[in-house]
Amino acid sequence: MSRMDYEPDDIDYDEDAKVTGTIVGSDLSDDRLEKLAELIIDTWDMDALVEYARERLFQDYQLDIDLAVMDANDLELTTEELDDA
Repeated sequence: MSRMDYEPDDIDYDEDAKVTGTIVGSDLSDDRLEKLAELIIDTWDMDALVEYARERLFQDYQLDIDLAVMDANDLELTTEELDDA
């Protein structure tokens, strides 16, 4: 097929990725996902890391209240300290 005959509908998603050089979901194995996460985090500054950690931990606490209780007790916090923080 020449470039003149190119029709986007003739190329499936993975083939399109080869043509354009982009990554598609099927390219991302567990090892590649882990490496991607590492490379993305390496680009973040400390404020971004802290914000992400805070948001992620809050979500974890909402889904697992026992984890929140355990962490609060590990830090020997009281409800008053949580209200004042």
